[in-house]
Amino acid sequence: MVELTDADVARMRAFRLQSQFRALFMTASAPRDAALFELASRERHVYYFSPKAAEIFSPYLAAWSSKDCAPPPRDSVEVLVGRADALDMLPAQAADAA
Repeated sequence: MVELTDADVARMRAFRLQSQFRALFMTASAPRDAALFELASRERHVYYFSPKAAEIFSPYLAAWSSKDCAPPPRDSVEVLVGRADALDMLPAQAADAA
């Protein structure tokens, strides 16, 4: 995951993150198991990568100060880059709530 500040978003870093990933996603022929998700929140700017997406984006993750994390519940995120059924990769609820 990558978390950005309000200042980062104002400086268009969220747009750059999404654009950079989209280019690599398309170059990799839009793999079914790769997606970039955004937390559906106005208070936080958090972006999650599926494992395949993290693999595709691996050369750039360190520059974005990424952190490993559990997958988010599907009802807490939106698909920014990925196939229409990308949310199906995510658990219905948070891992610690199971």
